[in-house]
Amino acid sequence: PLAISGTVAAVPNHFTDSDTNNPRAPDLPNDEGASAQQISGTPAIIGGFLAATPTGRPGDRFASSADQADWYAIELEASQTVQLAIADWNSADPALIDFDLFVGTPSGDVVASMGDGQFETVSVPDGGSYLIEVRAVSGFSNYTLSVGTSPQASSTRELSSSATFVPGEVLVRRGLAPKSSSVATEPLGLEVVADGSEVVLARLPPATALKSGGSGTASPATTLGSWAEGLSHERLEKLRTLHEVKRLRARADIDHAEPNYVLHSTLTPDDPNYPTQWHYPLIGLPQAWDVSTGSSSIIVAVVDTGVFFAHSDLREKLIAGYDFIQDPARALDGDGIDPNPDDPGNGSVLELSSFHGTHVAGTVGGATDNGLGVAGVSWGAQIMPVRVIGQGGATSFDVLEGVRYAAGLENTSGTLPPRRADVINLSLGGSPFSEFEQDVYTQVRDAGVIVVSAAGNDAVSEPSYPASYEGVLSVSAVGPDKQRAPYSNFGMFVDVAAPGGNLELDLDGDGLPDGVLSTSVGFDAGERKSAVRFMEGTSMASPHVAGVAALMKSVHSGLTPAELDALLAGGSITEDLGEAGRDDVYGYGLIDSRRALREAVRLADGGDLPSLLTTSPSLLVFEAGSDLRTLDVEQVGAFPLTVEDIEVTDSWVQVTPVDVDEAGLGTYEVRVDRTGLADGAYLATLTFLASNGESSAGTVFMRVGEPSGPGDAGLVFIELLDASRPSEVIEVVDAGTNGTHDYSLTDLPAGIYYLAAGTDHDNDGDICDEGEACGAYATLSLPDAIRLGTGDITDRDFLIGYRPDILAAQTAGAPSAIERISAVRQTPGGSIDTRR
Repeated sequence: PLAISGTVAAVPNHFTDSDTNNPRAPDLPNDEGASAQQISGTPAIIGGFLAATPTGRPGDRFASSADQADWYAIELEASQTVQLAIADWNSADPALIDFDLFVGTPSGDVVASMGDGQFETVSVPDGGSYLIEVRAVSGFSNYTLSVGTSPQASSTRELSSSATFVPGEVLVRRGLAPKSSSVATEPLGLEVVADGSEVVLARLPPATALKSGGSGTASPATTLGSWAEGLSHERLEKLRTLHEVKRLRARADIDHAEPNYVLHSTLTPDDPNYPTQWHYPLIGLPQAWDVSTGSSSIIVAVVDTGVFFAHSDLREKLIAGYDFIQDPARALDGDGIDPNPDDPGNGSVLELSSFHGTHVAGTVGGATDNGLGVAGVSWGAQIMPVRVIGQGGATSFDVLEGVRYAAGLENTSGTLPPRRADVINLSLGGSPFSEFEQDVYTQVRDAGVIVVSAAGNDAVSEPSYPASYEGVLSVSAVGPDKQRAPYSNFGMFVDVAAPGGNLELDLDGDGLPDGVLSTSVGFDAGERKSAVRFMEGTSMASPHVAGVAALMKSVHSGLTPAELDALLAGGSITEDLGEAGRDDVYGYGLIDSRRALREAVRLADGGDLPSLLTTSPSLLVFEAGSDLRTLDVEQVGAFPLTVEDIEVTDSWVQVTPVDVDEAGLGTYEVRVDRTGLADGAYLATLTFLASNGESSAGTVFMRVGEPSGPGDAGLVFIELLDASRPSEVIEVVDAGTNGTHDYSLTDLPAGIYYLAAGTDHDNDGDICDEGEACGAYATLSLPDAIRLGTGDITDRDFLIGYRPDILAAQTAGAPSAIERISAVRQTPGGSIDTRR
């Protein structure tokens, strides 16, 4: 008999509701402001459970009583957000499970979100002490509360008083027929201001009518409880408006209702998950998109696992491709090569599949500004899916034939695409040098095709192929701090760096891992459906460069591989990182789409972009103990400009020029002053204003005090999953001490195992549901198999925490890591695919 032991520790600043539905967990009621649960430090993530009515389930803590509210006390900074995510929200019946969110000062000034969607979000106007109330309106469910983080994408069902709208006015669209004949369709009780072709603009009756028993909304005191006392007229009117909209939405004869929002012009894509794609501003894409968003005349081939054809962000972007997997056993689609590169999955079961090519394709050129999913680098480019990776990987022959096809060269299919690709992306690798392969890539380059490939994820300096072949651009990966990602290869063969993500970081404090977010595949009753997912790797970095190359081709269609090489070597399309000039970590630097588009314009017709300001780095991180950093302000473009002013959002940041020219360009010192500030995380923005009206902004992240100790996940269940005997799950229950849980699993036979841990707040017998803490060895995003052989294994330590990325992914349909682990339970010999 053998043993596996280690420690599970709660992620810092992750906390647990002190009265969940699990009767074995601690029971410290936090049902009112006077007994609010204290939360220390932001950002913070809290997992909890609420029940508007008794659950009625034997064995539940709240089987015969309700748990209608959870209260928390916390210090917040100005403009910080609080977001509530309801785990079991039902889109088909939003009223079935409905929670509201109230955030206010002890004196009673409150902001609230009272929608009927899965998310409720508010931001606080000023810093100070706050009380947070999560209130159950109907049903029972787990929830996640993200405090002081950037909110996840939500929907129009969210009704927040933080939004800008006209107090007392609502937009209403009546249904053609009542939703339910059992519900009366009494008069709205509103004054119609304007009757549009489809939507009615209506005004609420005065609040005095409510006090005198007039028709319309409920009394504010009834709706808001103790929050109603002492509110300003405008704040009360906004909250009353939100409540009225929610009431109207519940009516059988109303199709939809919402506040009369005040809109402002913006050039930002409206894709709901775009704010989470930190990797695009890192390479200057928002400014580059002002020049070009890509052209449908440019084709990028994604040589990978294929692409999920029906994905809502890809189906309109795809052109004819091919499936070059020769072996039907690896292809998993019933045949060998065929003209259908749709990705059926490459895992031992569907849920274990990576759908890697779908993720890569979304980064290259997913549909953008369409109100769906995520944004892509080159919006307008077309994507040619070429399938070469199946179960167990890809063979050299299949990859070469796929590359030849994409380049319009003779191949084993006997067919050619209607038009060859302009750019080929290869987010794959691992083979040794092959003369056959080098010959093919030389032919492809000679045909004028730009080939981009991932440098590899082995954290070594040895060459990785195909990235290291002559004529192929090798892309290493950086995280959000513009530092080499810990997994990324480096060395003399690296040409350029791009964002590949780091799932172990959260530098922007948004409560989400700093991976690359792109299109993926989720499941519904065993069927594939559109989803989004965080991933990391040089595989994610490579399509950023391929997408920028496509943008350049859209401006200068004659761009050749040799010209692109020359631009890289000259440093004119990158931000120099590391040692000056080329180095073995970042190559010629981090790809910069603004500079790349400038050079494309110059090569196309001798023109140039209007001059821009750039700040580097764009994110300055001041952890505890550091208080001085420098940044460089530079001009991009030929037309002269000067720095006219510097705006700083917070007084704890001071900016001083130290080596600048007469135009104000050069090096600045940025110093932070923590004097008088409470422990926690702070964000500020620096904006440099230029004489031509342009500006460039940087973000300052500062921590006051040391990062807090371990959080507290409460009662934790530790599971050992046997890959060869999936019906056997060894479970250990541990309340832990100060957020730390030691475990020792003994009397084990030799075998292959996976370790997972999680909470069970809703007491349904399953860990790691939405709204519950979760973890796996070595990480939740990339679980590692533990091979138990001749001796005991110790120190298998890992973290457990609340992961809003899991909730976001499941909301969009993508499987979480724990769902992928659970698939092992059903598959003897099953494995988790951790290849890049």
